[in-house]
Amino acid sequence: MKKLTSLLFSILFCILYCLLFSLAFNSKSFASNSKKHSSFENSSGPLQVFSMNLHCFKDNWVFRLSHILDKVAEISPDVIAFQEVCSDPHSYENQINYIRNYLSQKGYPIKGLEAQYTHQAWDQYNEYIVLITKHEVMRTDKGNLPTSILQRGYVSFLIDNKWFTNTHLEYHSDHYYDRLAQIDFLANRYPFQAHLLMGDFNSSCVDSEQDILRRYSYKPFFPGMTQTGNDGNSSNEIDGFWISYPFYSQAKSMRAFSLLTEKVNDQYLSDHYAIMTQIQF
Repeated sequence: MKKLTSLLFSILFCILYCLLFSLAFNSKSFASNSKKHSSFENSSGPLQVFSMNLHCFKDNWVFRLSHILDKVAEISPDVIAFQEVCSDPHSYENQINYIRNYLSQKGYPIKGLEAQYTHQAWDQYNEYIVLITKHEVMRTDKGNLPTSILQRGYVSFLIDNKWFTNTHLEYHSDHYYDRLAQIDFLANRYPFQAHLLMGDFNSSCVDSEQDILRRYSYKPFFPGMTQTGNDGNSSNEIDGFWISYPFYSQAKSMRAFSLLTEKVNDQYLSDHYAIMTQIQF
C-alpha cells in the first residue's frame, strides 16, 4: 500500500511539474512574440505616415532632396512613401541609395526599404516608387499594376497587421479606364484587412474613378491642393490617403495636411507638396 501511494505521488508530482514548465514556456513565447511586432495602439503618440513625389532628377535634385530628407529625419515618420525616385543608368546616380544613406546618417532607423521599378522617365531615367519604415516588417508585397501607357506599380508593407501601400497611378487625364483598373486592383488586393493606400493618384478623390474605393468602405484623407503653382482647381488635389474601414475603425482621430509648401532659395522642393497623415489610436 505504501509503495502504491508513493508511486501515485511521484506520478502526480511529474504531471504538476510538466504543467508548470509548459505554462512558463508559453508565457515566455508570448512575451517574445509581443516584443517582435510593436503595436501602434500602445504608442503614446500618433502614427505618422509621410508621402511625396520627388520629381526625379529635375531642378537641382541634390539641393531639393537633401532639404526634403532633413525634414523627414526631423519628423521621423513611422512610414515614408516616395514617388518618382530615379536612377541614371548612364551616370550611375541613384536616388534610392542617396535616400538610404542620407536618412541613416541623420539617425533614422531604417528597418524596411523596398523599391518597385515602374517605367523609363523622360526617356532616360529608371523610375521607381519607394516605401520605407522604422518598424519591423511582417510581410512585403509589390509588383506591377494593370497595364497603362507608362507602366505603374505598387509596394506594400504589412506592419502590426496593417497594410501600407505606396503607388503612383496613370498620368494621362484621358486614360480614365486605366486608372480605374489600377484602383480596382489595389482596392481588392487586401480585402477586409486594415489598409492605408497612399501616393500620387493623378486624379482627385472626388473624381469618378476613385469612387470604387468608397464602395469598398475606404475613406479619403486628401489635404487639398498638392501641386506647386496650382490655380485653385480641384484637379490638383491628387496626392492623399485612402484608409479602409478595418483601419480607421480602430482610430480615435485622423488628419491629413501638406508639408514643404514654401520655396527654399526661391525654388520649390518638388513639383508636388509633401503630405502627411497622423492617426491616433
